[in-house]
Amino acid sequence: MVTLRRFDDLNGVESAAYELLAGEAAKPETTALLLSGGSTPFGLYGRIAKRPFAVSETCHVALSDERMVPFDSPESNVGRMLGMLKALRLPAKRVLCAAPEDTAETAAWRYNATLKRFFADGGRLPVALLGLGEDGHTAGLFTAEDAARGKGQMAIPVRRPDGVEGVTVTRELLVKAGRIVFLVAGPAKLDAVKWLCAGRKTLVAGIVAADHPQAEVWYTEQEPPETVAGARKRKGKEGEGNMTAKCGAKASHKGHLCVLASELKFDQIKELVTNPKFMCFNCGRVADSKKNLCNPMLLKD
Repeated sequence: MVTLRRFDDLNGVESAAYELLAGEAAKPETTALLLSGGSTPFGLYGRIAKRPFAVSETCHVALSDERMVPFDSPESNVGRMLGMLKALRLPAKRVLCAAPEDTAETAAWRYNATLKRFFADGGRLPVALLGLGEDGHTAGLFTAEDAARGKGQMAIPVRRPDGVEGVTVTRELLVKAGRIVFLVAGPAKLDAVKWLCAGRKTLVAGIVAADHPQAEVWYTEQEPPETVAGARKRKGKEGEGNMTAKCGAKASHKGHLCVLASELKFDQIKELVTNPKFMCFNCGRVADSKKNLCNPMLLKD
């Protein structure tokens, strides 16, 4: 049965999740912390980037799902986590994710092999932090068919409802987690929370959590900050206009890393990230100067 834990606000959810991850990351065993994208957890990732905890030399971070977009895209989950990963000083070999330069099929095949090798070498998955959609989906598993066709696999290719190709971990991988925690925010998701906690297996998240010995929902009614992807879906537009929707800069959006990336000005970007001191709260990019970010915050106090 999925248990429900209510919080007054996002700060409470983020604080509890921070302590959970910090405790697991310090353990000496070979572990992977499974993290998700979506709007709710990125405040947590920003908090970790600002106040990184100690990470053992055998701790890995794995992603629950990824779109087949470049890491510098505002819709890339790992791209938005870069500030956190840099602050934790995790080498690339301990970040387990699908490579976006591949096709979804090839990326899923390689990610599946990576995850199977991790467990074959004695790796352990103590916790999986997942999101929950209004429709009850979780990770990149959007339908019951997605959940069912992952038998024997740990990662599979998926076509998302927005038409974007992606890769997701499977239920077979998720049931290996010692603890599954769904981080959920906003009243629009309350029905899905109720159905999940009632054990409704018509929800994909219900299929994932079915019979798991320690599955929980951490819920707050406070709305999370809107993501770039969320703004795009809401407005039904493409291009820079979407990226400016949550831009906190008082002046022009020109010169921000997200704009430079959309213009493929990567040589210019390299010159702006030689000694990063700030991270964008919106997209997770880091830069030497806050003037190159939409919603900057210090990496360290």
